[in-house]
Amino acid sequence: RGWLELLLAQLLDGAQYDIRRGPQSQETAPEGHLAAQVGAYIHAHCEQRALVQTLCRHFAVSEKSLYRHTKTALGLSPKELIDRERIERAKNGLRDSGVPVALVGERCGFQSEVTFHRVFKRETGLTPKAYRQTASGELVGGDIQGYLSFEKKEALALLKRLARE
Repeated sequence: RGWLELLLAQLLDGAQYDIRRGPQSQETAPEGHLAAQVGAYIHAHCEQRALVQTLCRHFAVSEKSLYRHTKTALGLSPKELIDRERIERAKNGLRDSGVPVALVGERCGFQSEVTFHRVFKRETGLTPKAYRQTASGELVGGDIQGYLSFEKKEALALLKRLARE
């Protein structure tokens, strides 16, 4: 079961709501428009320090208003949005390079290595080092290693078949 959950997690890794696309309807509340703009700004500038204050200055809103808009539209606070974007960048950095873990966290905008480790573990359930090992296949057992190279369509078919059994 654990290996199946790992497979599902890796399949769904990039399948989260993309806040940069913005609201789908013209009748969406102003919170949705601001939240989409905030999401796009965070995506482009997540490595900056003191990003919440920068967002407030850039969009000319108070921190309380920014919080209210993003929480209403997306169910997440600005800090949660920033952490998620930084973690996504860190996951890419850990998968795609041999850069030291501390440097990956620094490049993603984390103030310290301790903060990076704490936030990364909270969001992914793994330490950055364990994530890097898992992503490179070092921690994956031989019996499931082949499943990680499945195409999405093949993996979904396999999961459906396993769910019926």
